[in-house]
Amino acid sequence: DLLEDATRFYQVQLKNSPTALDYVIKKRGFDRNTVLEWRIGYSPNTGDALTKFLRGKGYSENELKLAGVVTTRYRGTEDMFKGRVMIPLCDASGRVIGYTARQLEEDDKSPKYINTPQTVLYDKSRHIFGLHLQFSTIKVGTFLAFIWRKSPFVRMASQF
Repeated sequence: DLLEDATRFYQVQLKNSPTALDYVIKKRGFDRNTVLEWRIGYSPNTGDALTKFLRGKGYSENELKLAGVVTTRYRGTEDMFKGRVMIPLCDASGRVIGYTARQLEEDDKSPKYINTPQTVLYDKSRHIFGLHLQFSTIKVGTFLAFIWRKSPFVRMASQF
């Protein structure tokens, strides 16, 4: 789906951006496993890289707007996230429903952090960040047990 394609795009962009990769690994201290498990990526600062990629895959401009990955400004439609480290927001089953994003380079004219706007899939009041990675389920007879597991979530949340 569209948000999965966007997430894979952002992951490739991170891998291809030495500056963004250096920031995530050296400055933030995330190891390779954390980057992969949390599907951390990077949105290029071009303004239209994701839009071009997704339009090339056949998604309409309206679908991009409904997913919250583009915005309309005076210059027209452009990527919602530009020059940012991207962390997918997922529902409890792990399906990407939006993003939280942090500026890679400081800019006083832009907020340090932004999230996907309210969409059909993403409702901030109903979302718990990282829940999909925090629980393991074990079927015990006719019961389903949820087991909280420690992960980089606590460290990650404190760093961002």
